[in-house]
Amino acid sequence: MTETSDVWPEPVAGAPLTTRASAELALAVAAREMSDLARALVPVGPVRESYAGALVAEARQLTALAGRALAAAVAVECADGTPWADIAAAAGEETAQARARWEPMVRQWDAAVEQAAVPGDRDDTPVEDTLAALDAWVVHHRDPDPAGDDRPVSAALGRMDPHHELMHLAAVRRRLAALHDGATPPAQLLDLVEREALVEEHLAAAADPADRPDHEQAAHRARTMAAHLRARTEGAG
Repeated sequence: MTETSDVWPEPVAGAPLTTRASAELALAVAAREMSDLARALVPVGPVRESYAGALVAEARQLTALAGRALAAAVAVECADGTPWADIAAAAGEETAQARARWEPMVRQWDAAVEQAAVPGDRDDTPVEDTLAALDAWVVHHRDPDPAGDDRPVSAALGRMDPHHELMHLAAVRRRLAALHDGATPPAQLLDLVEREALVEEHLAAAADPADRPDHEQAAHRARTMAAHLRARTEGAG
């Protein structure tokens, strides 16, 4: 089951990638690195006297990247609901063997998406920067197409609809609280609460009249909490 629906509102601008799209992004990054490395392995220029092991090392690195791509592909298939029997057949494995090999990794994807969204110490490249780099890379290497999309990768990856984003934000808040023994620093919580308010306002605008008051009240509560957190943050500064 994916995190998008034809009957639910469209994602709010800036919504995080779905779990499926996060796996697709990991696959795309590995594929880009594999492509660049594979081109570097093709002999060009003057004849070399000796590789001195460098060629084997680079080919081994290519194999490792292929392993990353395979793991991400399995995660995407699982997010799509592909049965383990079909995944195993595609991987040339028995069903039990494939599940034992991949299921623990697949269970980590949701947790990884939440952890990546936790404010604070994050050394990874921001998702939007990674997407921009992939967009530019695809545009640079594809066949000339005057009408082609200049953000092909960004357009292909799904974003969480508002309902799933609210569940995601709640999960991130729980994870953040656990990291700080229930005493989340206001500065780290502020962005999450402000985002929650924005999503609830989006839902209020799109909701049926009967449901609108619930979303408006939730948005008001979030805005009130955000104001309180901002005051505490500014007071601490």
